[in-house]
Amino acid sequence: MIYLWVFLGSALGGVTRYWVSSALARRIGETFPWGTVIVNISGSFLVAFFGTLAAPQGSFPVSPDLRTFVMVGFCGGYTTVSSRRSILHATANGAGPPPISLSR
Repeated sequence: MIYLWVFLGSALGGVTRYWVSSALARRIGETFPWGTVIVNISGSFLVAFFGTLAAPQGSFPVSPDLRTFVMVGFCGGYTTVSSRRSILHATANGAGPPPISLSR
């Protein structure tokens, strides 16, 4: 079931990313990829804000499925950094295995 939540969140995040980037490109122009910059910065803040508030020890704890939907699904589709950040955060807090890298 968790794959369905990630799938749905990714679809919503991807559409939102396209909408925000397109709106900014029309408004500001396309000489620099401001849409990508704004999306990645706002997405990073969203991951940090939601991750802090919705953590099990946070002010508004939510189910692990909802956290995955928002942080990996939606923010993963919205940005390019969210799922990696989520993995690193879990590893840093001792909640998961260390990430595996193919590089040396």
